[in-house]
Amino acid sequence: MDILNDIIGDKGAEILSALTQQGFSADKAKSFISESGGSIMTALNTGNVDLTEADVQQKSDSIIGNIDIASLASKVGISSEMTQKGLATVVPLIMSAVQNKLGDTSGLMSLLGNSDAGAGLLGNIKKFF
Repeated sequence: MDILNDIIGDKGAEILSALTQQGFSADKAKSFISESGGSIMTALNTGNVDLTEADVQQKSDSIIGNIDIASLASKVGISSEMTQKGLATVVPLIMSAVQNKLGDTSGLMSLLGNSDAGAGLLGNIKKFF
């Protein structure tokens, strides 16, 4: 799906830069982006994420609250504190990009309802780096 490539492509450099500003090395930032994509998708697919809020930060907090921080930290090889910091950086950027491209997050949920699109988003996040 071109829209998914656009969302990831438009924000990739910004996300990488934001993570390095938070103390991630370039390699850890790339690994974090790849691994956090799967965690974000899992959180969105649980059905427990509240995307009805108008505020991007509230949507992001809802997503982060549904991510297994310890598991993600272990996969990337960083502390839980650094993982939390990384998610607080990455998720709002992605949600903002989604909102800008799709108008709101209901479009994202429609895409996620299509398992091929959801898998495509995850694949694009992982392949971006």
